[in-house]
Amino acid sequence: VNIAGTLCLAAFLMVLLIACANLANLYLARATSRTHEIAMRISLGASRFRIVRQLLTESVFIASLGAAAGIGLASILIGEAQGYLFSIASGLGIPMLPVAMDWRVVLYSAALGVLAGIAFGLLPALEVTSPSLTQSTKRENSTFMGRIRPRRMRDILIGGQVAASLVLLILAGVLVRNIQKLDSTSTGYDLDRIYDLRVDNTTPQFIAQLERIPGIASVSALDRAPLMGQLNRVEAIANKQNLRLGFNQADHRYFETLGVKVQAGRTFTALEAQSEAQVAVISKATATRLWPGESPLGKTIQMDLSSDGDPKSGKTYTVIGQVPDVTKGFLFMGNDTTAVYLPAAAGQAGITSAIASIVGNPASVVAAIRAMCLDGVKASGCEPLSLRAVSTQHRFPFQAAAGVAAILGVLALILTAVGLYTVSSYSVLQRRKEIGIHLALGATGAQVMRRILGEAWRCTLWGVIVGMPV
Repeated sequence: VNIAGTLCLAAFLMVLLIACANLANLYLARATSRTHEIAMRISLGASRFRIVRQLLTESVFIASLGAAAGIGLASILIGEAQGYLFSIASGLGIPMLPVAMDWRVVLYSAALGVLAGIAFGLLPALEVTSPSLTQSTKRENSTFMGRIRPRRMRDILIGGQVAASLVLLILAGVLVRNIQKLDSTSTGYDLDRIYDLRVDNTTPQFIAQLERIPGIASVSALDRAPLMGQLNRVEAIANKQNLRLGFNQADHRYFETLGVKVQAGRTFTALEAQSEAQVAVISKATATRLWPGESPLGKTIQMDLSSDGDPKSGKTYTVIGQVPDVTKGFLFMGNDTTAVYLPAAAGQAGITSAIASIVGNPASVVAAIRAMCLDGVKASGCEPLSLRAVSTQHRFPFQAAAGVAAILGVLALILTAVGLYTVSSYSVLQRRKEIGIHLALGATGAQVMRRILGEAWRCTLWGVIVGMPV
């Protein structure tokens, strides 16, 4: 959550920097056009501090107007944005706290606007009031801080805006692509038919009571339900390899409940689950990784299920079956690359979850499960949730982030286009005499147009070259 918040804040600050770059471009253009005026005022006795203060007052006033407009717009749109996100999250069981603007937000935004006005108005103000009056009267031949020409400075700022907007647009595209990838991901089981019962603990009596509910085809007790986080991982030794394997403990009806067919060998028996026999069922990817080109049946895996256990001092499990690869952890992680399933039964240590396969009307079956929990067969914490709803919860952060990134990317692109148009327009107006001379000497309108567009294109190309690697 902290990383997501930091990235979101960075995206908003990037848009703010693009807007500030537009202001800096305008200030640079105005500073170049007013060099004669400022030089004259300084020669007539005006102090440099007084002129800088006047120019900063103009920039801060413009920035303050922008901050005020932004605060007003935010107060209107924040309700609409929350309504959109709440409408999605409420149907998924995701709790969301309401967000409201208060005096601290207003004060922070106003201070940020004033700071931006000062930061991006100070450099042009200092340069245009340079004590070198001779250099100040050379307009486009003058250099900022003795190093960068005003036109080149404007080109750099425009290129930076193009790069920033490109980064945001590509980010939005990647997030949208991730959503499409999640939608097309095959988990290996029916998301609409399997329900995570979300219980605090499981007992044999609870499982037996569930099996008697009409509409429930199968029930399984297990350590971790599908899509409820990455599998626990332990150090293991198999085929003389030391590696980390993900494992899950489940009873003999786990694969039947998921609707996953065994590809080779067999699954656990009820007796093996009750006695926690030292047998294992592994996924196809695990078999390929450990014994490529060989049958995994009869092979052994040595591991200690404690988090920091030494596999050499652990138990040896014999592989009795192989199943297809399925998505066990988070949806965006795809199918598990290593998955070992060990036998266990309800009531044993570590078996804290249960899943059910529903074939009847889901609403009535879920209501019956809730009623059973309230009757005291199983204590609090029973709230069935379909794996389809869980997968939608996994999708929600990408959907929200893609929406925010898309809005910011389009806004950044619009700001960049406005900045490029403004600077180009000002440059054309400033070079009217030069353009007139070119036309008088025989240049065609198309040639002049190509030259002006070439300058704008160089700014855009520079932004693309910088933005793509970022």
